[in-house]
Amino acid sequence: MSKKAWAVAATLCVSAVCGTSAQAAVKSYDLGAIPVGASSAYTGTTGTGSFTVYEKFSFGTAPVDASVSYSDTVRFATNAITGGVLSLFSCSSNCTGTALAPTGTLITSSPLINLGTTQQVAGFGPVTLATAGAYFLEITGSTKASAPGVTYAGTISLDSVAGGVPEPSTWAMMLIGFAGLAFAYGSSNRANSALA
Repeated sequence: MSKKAWAVAATLCVSAVCGTSAQAAVKSYDLGAIPVGASSAYTGTTGTGSFTVYEKFSFGTAPVDASVSYSDTVRFATNAITGGVLSLFSCSSNCTGTALAPTGTLITSSPLINLGTTQQVAGFGPVTLATAGAYFLEITGSTKASAPGVTYAGTISLDSVAGGVPEPSTWAMMLIGFAGLAFAYGSSNRANSALA
């Protein structure tokens, strides 16, 4: 599945007085609908300094088990992401398109873990998502403001949840078992009353 490569760079004021201190870079990508039983790759570039990146996606059949992976390749060891976190949210507003930052409820998160000096990884799953609809990943952290952003890649996998409603043959076996228990209980009561 191809990802819409429309990234929007917006700035958010991170201090009480706008315009007098550092700004956070915000980018938003929209992966669109991911079919259940499939995986979707995502890629992007963080901002410089403090940043937040959103990867929006949706699916139509629930429940699903979602698994998410993340990795980046840092060009220079001095530009590694610090305080990085990968989080999964259910989306409540601004769930599609790339123009606005989404909002929602946190489901789970994972810190970015350093592997040596040139790569960081994160991931989680399977996490059961009980409701079909819109979700998003949020990647946050900071890099040196003078260095280029960090390029990252990952995968979102959606699999059907095993279980659900029992098959008709399972129901039949359960009913036969209950009937057998009722018969055995009734027979033992008649035998006990005959002895009394």
